[in-house]
Amino acid sequence: METFIDIGAILLYVLFGAAILLALVFQVLQMRHHPRKAVALGIGLAGIAILILVSFLLASSGDLPGSFLERYDITANQSRWIGAGVIASLALLVAAVITILATFIHKRLR
Repeated sequence: METFIDIGAILLYVLFGAAILLALVFQVLQMRHHPRKAVALGIGLAGIAILILVSFLLASSGDLPGSFLERYDITANQSRWIGAGVIASLALLVAAVITILATFIHKRLR
């Protein structure tokens, strides 16, 4: 039974990697035909990079007790990156809710 699980996990990783590779290839091909969209993509990537940087700067590594970090073998830097991920996720959630509400209000006012 474990052999099937191992084969399934390996197949999952291979297919996931192939999907990511194909998505990147198609994006590059589309950018060659529409260079103005490449600028919008660059702005979006820069925004995400800035969000991750700000999240990392806001995150602290001392939120959890040391015994918890030792039990799960988490370093202070890993704890800080986890905090940055949580902060970035919450920021994106808030931005999505604000965008949904703004779109709803804008459509109602039309």
